[in-house]
Amino acid sequence: MEKLVSSWCSNIKALPESYIFPPETRPGNLTVPTYNSNIPVIDLSKAEGQNRTEMVEQILKASEEFGFFQVVNHGIPENLMNQAMDIFKEFFEILPAEEKAMLYSEDPKKSCRLLTSTPNYNWEKNHLWRDNLRHPCHPLEECIKDWPEKPIKYREVMAIFSVEAKKLGSRILEFIAEGLGLESGYFRADRRPGKLDFPSCNSVPVIDLGNGDDDRPEIVEQMLKACQEIGVFQVVNHGVSEEIINETRSMYKEFFEMPEEDKASLITEDHEKQCKLVTGSTRHNGNKLNLWRDNLKHPCHPLEDCMKSWPEKPTRYREVVAAYSTEIKKLGSRILELLCQGLGIENSSYFEGKLSEDLQMSVNYYPPCPDPSLTLGIPPHHDPTLITILHQGDVSGLQLLKDGEWFNVEAHPNAFVVNIGYQLQVISNNKVKSCEHRAVTNSNDTRITIVCFLYPASDSIIEPAASLVNESNPPLCRAFQSKEFMRNFYSMGGNGELALQPFK
Repeated sequence: MEKLVSSWCSNIKALPESYIFPPETRPGNLTVPTYNSNIPVIDLSKAEGQNRTEMVEQILKASEEFGFFQVVNHGIPENLMNQAMDIFKEFFEILPAEEKAMLYSEDPKKSCRLLTSTPNYNWEKNHLWRDNLRHPCHPLEECIKDWPEKPIKYREVMAIFSVEAKKLGSRILEFIAEGLGLESGYFRADRRPGKLDFPSCNSVPVIDLGNGDDDRPEIVEQMLKACQEIGVFQVVNHGVSEEIINETRSMYKEFFEMPEEDKASLITEDHEKQCKLVTGSTRHNGNKLNLWRDNLKHPCHPLEDCMKSWPEKPTRYREVVAAYSTEIKKLGSRILELLCQGLGIENSSYFEGKLSEDLQMSVNYYPPCPDPSLTLGIPPHHDPTLITILHQGDVSGLQLLKDGEWFNVEAHPNAFVVNIGYQLQVISNNKVKSCEHRAVTNSNDTRITIVCFLYPASDSIIEPAASLVNESNPPLCRAFQSKEFMRNFYSMGGNGELALQPFK
């Protein structure tokens, strides 16, 4: 690449004439004093404490006077910044010229391009002493496809860096809005539900599992169609008795309405604790937002060991929830077997054993909310599971995103809602898709949802099923351990596409 400065600069001793600026625009004296008096280095860790007002004032003052400031303790890990700098150093200094040549372009319509000086290189009188790589980062899942393929970890590292930089940018804009006296969230795409009247999604089928082998082909077809189109379906006549469902729902109602002192021992923010009661919260733009829910969660496998850490009150909690979780595990296995058939996975017992052994219970309690238009019960997300089995009772609140719009998933008292998770999406080689969903609140009724997450064992190998892969349908992900994906998923704020990127 003859034009790129980086490809020839080490071979010259004098600056080429095309890079010499007219005297009046040259930097001239290279010994320039550092401007320390008014450009502050602002500590963003103060945002959570009593010095927040002072910090916001610093940002606003620097913005008004100079339009510049620096920030430290900003939340982006040092090792991530170093990784990103190392990747770019490797890109510009080590990558062979022929590798970079494929990215060089003076076409302004090309989203990812490498250029030298400016896009007007061929027409400018004087060139700038630089090479430049530029590409968009939003929407990330689409843009990343055009990014450089080398260095090998470019896409993985830059995706994580761009997500963190976006969070930091949003956080800084929130501080500026506060300093200017603007309403909170002025600069962000609003995540509130806003309107309360959402249409029901008619394309979520309610599938009857009760007719046995006679209707099996039709059941499999319905299930697969729903998983391919929206990633959600409901099932009735599923084999879990109405008595067990009602008993379990009554048990959770009693639990959440117990006196505070009976629940106090379970309240914790310790992530290592197996059984814990928390009130909902999420991080948005670096700020903590509270969710309108309480949540009880605990593992259910291996059942005999896990039960020891479960609540001791109500008195029959362990007995009732153990029976419920056993029935859900059976239902999950049955659904996975039907999906196995629909996908064309030749081994009908593919999901048996470790690949579907883990079951996690998560129960949400949503009391009536004074203004449901301003808050959420659970923010938009995808599940990292194989499948998720949800019982929402007779009060609706689950919504799914379809074609850019939110739709209600109608509540059927004896139905279970089944969501496809990211790990099943990988195994299917993207034949089925995980669905983005959220929970909204209401002002009249308490809502309790019983959510059961079916996961592979942490050391299970997740990869596209061999019978779904051929020359026409190559694997879209390499093999990885379930725990590797889960670690990525939570470190990237629940973004499944980013969590999968290292395995593509």
